[in-house]
Amino acid sequence: MHFMVRSARPGISLVPDLRKAVESVNAAQPIHDAQSMRDVIGGSLSLERVSSLLTGFFALAALLMATLGVYGVVAYSANCTHALCPVTGWKAERQLLWCPCHNSEFDPRNGADVVFGPAPRPLPALPLKITGDALTAAGTFLGRVGHTT
Repeated sequence: MHFMVRSARPGISLVPDLRKAVESVNAAQPIHDAQSMRDVIGGSLSLERVSSLLTGFFALAALLMATLGVYGVVAYSANCTHALCPVTGWKAERQLLWCPCHNSEFDPRNGADVVFGPAPRPLPALPLKITGDALTAAGTFLGRVGHTT
């Protein structure tokens, strides 16, 4: 059996008086696990609280990684990995970088992977970071810049 009592007195100070009142009606009825409404609500929201804290933590971690250049903005080499032709085209309908020399296509949303053509490997990526109000290199190119030979 569960019941709630509303009072101006602090919840824990009510327990002895409640025990006496219940005993006067039924001496065999025990009272245990007496809690304030604040404790009951706090316990019922604990999962949501943990979820919110984890979401905040991961959002902060993502922001920190983006600021440090670990994740986020990269620049790709404009030299095709097939024959060093300039990758100057953009196929807007498919959102692909395009080398007009031999029609190699690269997907910038997926690490500049080759999706079509003779290019043997993705375009090398240069990680970037924000320093003050400028965009700067956060390291060296990831992958060899140049053609296959």
